[in-house]
Amino acid sequence: MLQPALNPGDGGPEVQRFGWTFRIGDRVIQTENDYDKDVFNGNLGIIEKTNPNVCWILEADGRARKLDQGQLLGENGAAMAIQEQIQGAQRMNREGCRKNSRSLVLGPSVLLAAAIALALGGASRAGEAGHSGGLLPEGRSGIAAKYPGDKGIEADPRLIFVEKFDEGSLEAVLKRWDSAQGKEGMSLASDVPEGSADRQSLLLVHTGGRGTGGQLYRRLLPGYRQVFARFYVKFDPDCAPIHHFGTHLGGFRPPTPWPQGGAGTRPRGDDRFTTGVEPYGDRWQWDFYTYWQGMHVHGDGRYWGTPFLSGVNHPKVERGKWICVEMMARLNDPPGDSNGEQAFWIDGKLWRVDGQVVSHVGKGFPRGEWTGGWWHPDANSKQSFEGFQWRSVKDLAVNYVWAYLYITKAPQGHVSKVWFDNIVVAQQYVGPIEPPRGPVGR
Repeated sequence: MLQPALNPGDGGPEVQRFGWTFRIGDRVIQTENDYDKDVFNGNLGIIEKTNPNVCWILEADGRARKLDQGQLLGENGAAMAIQEQIQGAQRMNREGCRKNSRSLVLGPSVLLAAAIALALGGASRAGEAGHSGGLLPEGRSGIAAKYPGDKGIEADPRLIFVEKFDEGSLEAVLKRWDSAQGKEGMSLASDVPEGSADRQSLLLVHTGGRGTGGQLYRRLLPGYRQVFARFYVKFDPDCAPIHHFGTHLGGFRPPTPWPQGGAGTRPRGDDRFTTGVEPYGDRWQWDFYTYWQGMHVHGDGRYWGTPFLSGVNHPKVERGKWICVEMMARLNDPPGDSNGEQAFWIDGKLWRVDGQVVSHVGKGFPRGEWTGGWWHPDANSKQSFEGFQWRSVKDLAVNYVWAYLYITKAPQGHVSKVWFDNIVVAQQYVGPIEPPRGPVGR
């Protein structure tokens, strides 16, 4: 086995069950679904704390659960039962704990599976270059892995909202959103992502000199502390440079059935925050565009949305193909702390530069420094990001999703086309569409 090489132990506490020795730092993977306990095959985790009677396991989305002796059930030890949710569970960093995690248990999978998950990059720490940070999943290890083609994914209890654009008419689709603009440029199209069981996508068409695009906006009530939003997008090869773009996640207080303004101004902390992953004009490269109370001022004295990949290689936007984009926003708790985070994945992969993950940003990671209103990641820096204080009041939450296209500099009459599909908003990592295991039923 690989455990002696990867995690030989240092004489610290261990737990032995089913012929396996579980140590702090071991990666584990759930091997059976248990819908009653919200535990699913493929969930990844890492053992962060243990003694002879109790084992704490931290799952990929930052949730932890206490496992007591006598809670090990299931045929051949393939699943673990759970006694209780630990409301004050501690979220672990590299050396200890951080507060306020939700609770979860993972099965006692064999260490070979854990080693394979590690070797294949099935989950990643923000601290790959020596920084602290939570464990995040990658690839097809999320909710979508259980629903080939995304078929039936809307029934998963971890989901908040799903939009497949498979209604019989555009009008029926729009009824699922709180507000829509630019309807004259919207239509339902037969072009869908590879592997999708859907029949249709949403096509947004912009013509230079005729408006700025279109948008769909929906509240996510009652509001959530942590939200993942996965969507597929395809840009026509001849698409004009994009001024702004979403899916965006954010919060308004109070929540409104339309997107609020605020461009160039810094939120107060009790009113709003917003973040998205955008293709940034004619550079066609992905980066965050983020507003929150801790943002830094730009050279013109205004507070424009913050990019987080300044001065380093960006993931490129490949026009003419479907791209899976996923983002996560996790709010600070308590409101006075700066332990909020955000992340994005392109086609199921976090973005790495010089050995550190730079598309996952939170308290103490990644290393880098501020340059005016721009965050510049630098693996050799002695500084690290200070974290997000998204909110200063408890009742400001992630309470909207916003899909939109905003073009302002297209030549007169120039036609730009952008397709959206398979928007999934959830409380856990979603991941790319799982390829169907047989003929795709549409």
